[in-house]
Amino acid sequence: MKALFVVPAILAFGFVGVACSRAGEGKVGGKGGLNKSPPPSEPPKQDETKNKEKVVKAVFYNADGQKAQFILEVASTEAERAKGLMFRRSLQDGHGMLFVFEKEEVQTFWMKNTYIPLDMVFINANMEVVGVIESAKPLTEDTLSVPEPSLYVVEIKAYFARKHGIKKGTKVKFLMDEKP
Repeated sequence: MKALFVVPAILAFGFVGVACSRAGEGKVGGKGGLNKSPPPSEPPKQDETKNKEKVVKAVFYNADGQKAQFILEVASTEAERAKGLMFRRSLQDGHGMLFVFEKEEVQTFWMKNTYIPLDMVFINANMEVVGVIESAKPLTEDTLSVPEPSLYVVEIKAYFARKHGIKKGTKVKFLMDEKP
């Protein structure tokens, strides 16, 4: 594993997508991006859980010394963020999705067409958790956010944040495998 400073790593690997503007342009779709058109009514035909080109390892470090690691698919474009983990029926333990935004701001999510209860971990530009939404209810259009700005959001299985001691103030590093 090679540890990289997250912003240059994401820029170097082309993970930064288009800007995501929300003000007055419609309902936030999928995971943090605008969804100006309705989401697809059918699940994707191929298994997208194996997106090896855009995978990072997240390591969360708590003040008490506890460490938790997750393998995350990266959603950095508006389309990838809008789709997120929609239509998935399962999520492997220790896996999840990293949403990368261009601008640090309050990020808003929903669980439409998402069948798996998830924890949402909001992370600021200083690589610190600013909030956690625990066990977001599947298949709802309720908007979900924390009051502090974030640049990244990690989605993992419900209750995994609590199980691994991930809470406000937890530090985070993203590691890139040299051969994803």
